Amino acid sequence: MIMIAARFSLLAISICASTVAIPTDFEVYVTRQASDIYEVQSEPFIIKTRYCYEYVYGERSLLRMNGYSGDIIFIDSGGQCDVEAVFKRSDQNAGKYIVTVTNEDEDWYSMLENSLFIKTDSCLDISIGAEAILTIHAYGGGTLNVNGNECVVEAIYETIRF
Repeated sequence: MIMIAARFSLLAISICASTVAIPTDFEVYVTRQASDIYEVQSEPFIIKTRYCYEYVYGERSLLRMNGYSGDIIFIDSGGQCDVEAVFKRSDQNAGKYIVTVTNEDEDWYSMLENSLFIKTDSCLDISIGAEAILTIHAYGGGTLNVNGNECVVEAIYETIRF
């Protein structure tokens, strides 16, 4: 009986230990695209930071992730910022969707429904929590109609977990 209880305890500890995220480090080269948005060069990723004021262009950086969040260390400048999330370019199914969007910065919108990020071109609407119509075409492009303003969608990104 004691042997069975000991095995069960060991199994429970093993299961709990396997769900703990281990920090993962990546060396990346990043360029600031907008306030708190950094694009990873040569990869289809963007990094969303929190209150980060590093104005970098192609700077070698260390991205340290633990689950969905982490931090980024800019090697040359020595700066460090909190990472809210990392997003990967995503192919979405063609169609027309009613979504709720918030303007994060010039041409960047977050979608509250499913942790997606939308990159637009020349979109001047600065809505917060606005209902919008997102149209995705079969070839991958699309439009975002916010408050009657139609914007070209350059890319859609989805949150990734490390």
